[in-house]
Amino acid sequence: MAWYDDYFEDDYLLLEEPTDVETLGHIAFLRSVLPGRTQARVLDLACGSGRLSLAMARLGWRVTALDFKESMLRRGREMAEKAGLAIDFILQDMRKLNYEAEFDFVLSFLHSFGYFRDEENLRVLSAMARALKPGGRLLLDLANRDTLLTELEKHARRWIYRSDHYLLFRRDLDPLTGRLDSKITVIPEGGLARHHSSSVRYYTYPELKGMLRQAGLKIVGIHGGYDRTPCAWGSPRMLVVAEKG
Repeated sequence: MAWYDDYFEDDYLLLEEPTDVETLGHIAFLRSVLPGRTQARVLDLACGSGRLSLAMARLGWRVTALDFKESMLRRGREMAEKAGLAIDFILQDMRKLNYEAEFDFVLSFLHSFGYFRDEENLRVLSAMARALKPGGRLLLDLANRDTLLTELEKHARRWIYRSDHYLLFRRDLDPLTGRLDSKITVIPEGGLARHHSSSVRYYTYPELKGMLRQAGLKIVGIHGGYDRTPCAWGSPRMLVVAEKG
């Protein structure tokens, strides 16, 4: 069984789900880098609980939210129904993506890319490109690998207390393979420990640029944070905007 088969369950929301304030910042960033098309069709790939999908639907965008976890999609459907928002939630593995020139924007947000082997990751990227209309844009939101290497020298092991839970993160980034391997222990107050692991491939900018070119996409913007600061040494994120010719 692959690590992602059981990673994206209830503990995932505790470990990685952004706050409402962070979501507002993410939406402000999206609106600044994606052309303001009325009724734009958007594919939210690996949408999780639908956090961004709901916010984009409120902007008037027509959102298709795709994830491989029914439990996450169920949360999204429930929230969309309560909010009176029309979102098309799709249960599917991103490796089986099969749209053809249907979307104005495709989003892969908060390191939702790099779960698989390099050849599979390239196929996913190519499928994203095929899903875009001519002139459509892909946004890839990734951690800056060079910054990760620096930070892991100080924080390879760290404890966090969040929502009545103790969280222990142990992480190792292999500079030869570019994979970040994480082992996470979740200990609720007065409860038993739960253990999770993940392994994500993080690409350098030159690597990603070559993959995007193979997929038929051209980079038109790159940012180091959601405030649109330049991507540089020490930037926390590598936010890449690529366009289909």
